[in-house]
Amino acid sequence: MAFTLDQLNYAASQAYTSMQNDTWLQEPIKANFYKSLEELVDYISGKSTVAPTITPTHPRDAYCYMPLLKLVDIGNLDEQDQKLIKVFAGSKNAPMFMSPILQQIADQILAEKDEDGLVKAMVTLRQFGLTDEAVLFSLAGVGSGATSTSYYIFFYDRPKLLVHAAGKYIASLFPEYKDKIVDAFITKHASADWSGRLVEYLAQHTTYDLSDFLYYSSYGTTYLCLDNAIYIATYNPELHQKALWIAYDNGNTYVTKPAVKYFILRAMADKLPEAYRTKQLDAARTYLENHITEGKGYWGYHEASFWMRDQSGRNIQKIVSPTAMEDLFQYEPENAAQIASNYLRQLNIAFISPEVLQVIDKHLGEKAVDVLALGLETEKGNGTTLKVLLELLGKYDYSRHVDKVWNITKDKSKSIRLIAATELAKLGEAALPKCQELLGAKSADVRQTVAVILSRIKTPEAEKILLDTVNSEKNDDARDVMIEALGERRYQHMTEQQISDMIVAAQKRGKLDAPLADWLDEKALPALTFTVSLGVDNLLATRFLMYRMSRAKEIRSDIEARPLLALIDKASSGAFAKKLFSQFIDNGGDAKQKYCLTLAGFLGDDSLVDVIRPQINKWVESNRGKMAEYGVVALALIGTNKALRAVEFFSRKYKTKYSNIGTAALNALQVAAEELGMDMNELADSIIPDFGFENMYKTFKVGEDEFRVFINKDFKLAFLNEDNKLLKSAPKNTPKPLLDEFKEIGKEVRDVVRSQSSRMELYLVIQRKWKPEKWQSFFVNNPIMFVYATHLLWGTFDASGKLSHTFYCAEDTSLLNLQDEEITIAEDSVVGMVHPLDLSEEERAVWIQKFYEAGVEPLFPQLQRPSVLLADTDKDLTEVEEFADKKGNAVQIKGAFKRFGWTAWELGDHGDIYSFSKSFDELGVQAFIETGGGLFMGYTEDGWLAEFGKCYFRKMAGNIYQSPNLPLGEVPPIVYSEVLSELRQIVPEKAE
Repeated sequence: MAFTLDQLNYAASQAYTSMQNDTWLQEPIKANFYKSLEELVDYISGKSTVAPTITPTHPRDAYCYMPLLKLVDIGNLDEQDQKLIKVFAGSKNAPMFMSPILQQIADQILAEKDEDGLVKAMVTLRQFGLTDEAVLFSLAGVGSGATSTSYYIFFYDRPKLLVHAAGKYIASLFPEYKDKIVDAFITKHASADWSGRLVEYLAQHTTYDLSDFLYYSSYGTTYLCLDNAIYIATYNPELHQKALWIAYDNGNTYVTKPAVKYFILRAMADKLPEAYRTKQLDAARTYLENHITEGKGYWGYHEASFWMRDQSGRNIQKIVSPTAMEDLFQYEPENAAQIASNYLRQLNIAFISPEVLQVIDKHLGEKAVDVLALGLETEKGNGTTLKVLLELLGKYDYSRHVDKVWNITKDKSKSIRLIAATELAKLGEAALPKCQELLGAKSADVRQTVAVILSRIKTPEAEKILLDTVNSEKNDDARDVMIEALGERRYQHMTEQQISDMIVAAQKRGKLDAPLADWLDEKALPALTFTVSLGVDNLLATRFLMYRMSRAKEIRSDIEARPLLALIDKASSGAFAKKLFSQFIDNGGDAKQKYCLTLAGFLGDDSLVDVIRPQINKWVESNRGKMAEYGVVALALIGTNKALRAVEFFSRKYKTKYSNIGTAALNALQVAAEELGMDMNELADSIIPDFGFENMYKTFKVGEDEFRVFINKDFKLAFLNEDNKLLKSAPKNTPKPLLDEFKEIGKEVRDVVRSQSSRMELYLVIQRKWKPEKWQSFFVNNPIMFVYATHLLWGTFDASGKLSHTFYCAEDTSLLNLQDEEITIAEDSVVGMVHPLDLSEEERAVWIQKFYEAGVEPLFPQLQRPSVLLADTDKDLTEVEEFADKKGNAVQIKGAFKRFGWTAWELGDHGDIYSFSKSFDELGVQAFIETGGGLFMGYTEDGWLAEFGKCYFRKMAGNIYQSPNLPLGEVPPIVYSEVLSELRQIVPEKAE
């Protein structure tokens, strides 16, 4: 048979779970469903001969039956299929159940390219009790939920082949079913939205009278189905002339009647030009005149537009006025220019479509200048239209109208002023005299606009005007434009006197008269120390610093603040930074005053890291994600190894959840790496502290006795006396400052290990390699990383990446092979951790035994790591089917995915998790596995079953949603091994 008993029971369990998970439906509905489901399974399996009656009370109820209907195999119908179809076809709610069957038919139509597919399928399905009425109402999307699915299968934004297949089937039911078709597609919806593509097909391919599709009623009001009217007028106007001629007067529409009349007549004129062309042009003029009347003098008026399908089947929006203007230029060119002039003269440009201007330019060319310039005399509310207008004028000599453009610099709207500035800047030095004049304007907005114009002219003369103005300009927005235009070079090599003059100029402009914020307690802030004498009061310099930092848009330094920042003694500024940050937090940490956070970052030291780090977590917990982003960037600005380690920690902690914070941290690290000329992994290496240890030890004295401290194999501080005897703790009488230092070192070691262990495992997976000298420096000379070095199996690799030799690092720093012979690393090789795939099973077993005998305990699975080799016969496959159809406890499965670093990828509308994903960024590959069943983003109840599908891999470059699956032979072997071994631990071997 088409489906087995096991498949039936499994589909029933899916239906049961779907109903069980539904929190909206009431218990009586659920009880009725469970009873009907049991009776249905008994009937289909042969336990009962009584066909149940399926009576869903709601589309959500009906939706739960879908897994059972998906069992039906349209191409291979047997007795069980027929019984299923008859049960659901016999329901009074049959339309609710049709989508799985119609989906199969649609797939078959597409595969066979058979426009008659639905007609043929219904010949068979009628024999099993499926009625045309049920299919009609399902195709029309009557109702909601599962009901509308069939409409989306055949009509909504679907290939033309499916639309034609459905249209051909429905056309075959005319005229007998005409009333039911109109009822299904229009009356039941009280809308024309569902009938457009059907009417388009019927008008184009049949000669039926479609007048009944022109109107619908809603709450006692008759409305014209405008799209349907246009389709009928376009494809079959001869048969419907009388109906169409009165249509625009017979029903309400969402657009004006002149627009309706024009578009219907236009469609008819394309087919019947002799009868309707003159009427079309009269309607075009009437519409434009009406547009002027309707839009003149008040804001909020929006012009009519229609959604129409072009020849390729795409939906395009047609605005009426450009279409009407195009018709007039094409068929009545002798009057069109005058009509266009009148249109632009009388109507606010805010209400004019940019496409109208393009039509005028297209037909008049250079003669369009005087017509288009009329648009400059009205209000400029629509920036898009003004931008197009100025661009079109810019193609020609519009000097006789340039004063009108200068007047726009006085407009109330900043966006409008900037559009004018862009065009005026194209005048080049010819604009400079007017710019100098307007820089004396009372309006700060005008001065700011002029600054934009000067900044874009970029000539020495324009720069001189900016230089002469920048120190006296009181409006900061205008001044910032000038500063940005003058560029970095003006501030890169400023003398102490120039910096002092800059501070004094700000004081004269009234910018330093008071603290920047009322809550800012300047007296409580420790004084900043400058490396040179500025000749101005310290308080004044500090106020200038804050004033200019407040002008920075992001967490970065302001261009005028940088010269002063460079003169601050960073060795003593930490106390100022810490106090400033404290005041900022105590007063609410307002994002508008984030300059305090920025400045603290620039001037802070390691003591500030311990304050900002927990504050970032507080911001996250209180849903202040943007402030948390700012916080990690501020940490990066501190720039110490400790600060960068904290940023690196946040980049991993918030990689998936609160990913905006993780991304901000990664971006900050990337900037730091670029500044230092490193990649991200090299930066991570560089920020691991050595605490001043030499040769793995730090020597100190207590009284006259000398001791050494080191980091033991458990990453804890251990102490040796002069006789190399291991002490239980720090020596007695160790000075408190030294004990505090050891406590701080121990804390930092724990922080490093917390992040570094997972990073080391990542390095194993991505097969990171080090040059010998870099490896020696990082792993042998660093007291923390040396512990890692002694717990791992290492290898030297040649230029092709092939393993040459294996070795381990002994506690005396010697590098030994399997025979405990000391080895030397060749200069032309690289060093990396050995992955099990690099070894034969015999080599792997020998090294495991070696480490066991030596008491070397792995910090994470290396040699014992599960590995999976790809079979040669599978290299051309693009999917792994090993996990398909397996099931397991959903709660446990979700936890396992999280534990192995997989994230929910594709989600359904109700939080269903359709797939999980794991990225291997450094290797440019992403792995996916399909999931379903009881896996949800929110609450998941113990006992719900998770289901699995196929596993596949894709390259991360480009749009990963559209990328093809990689052949398994092109997946890096270690990625394939890691993914398969992890999934084998996540996915149960057998269904639970």
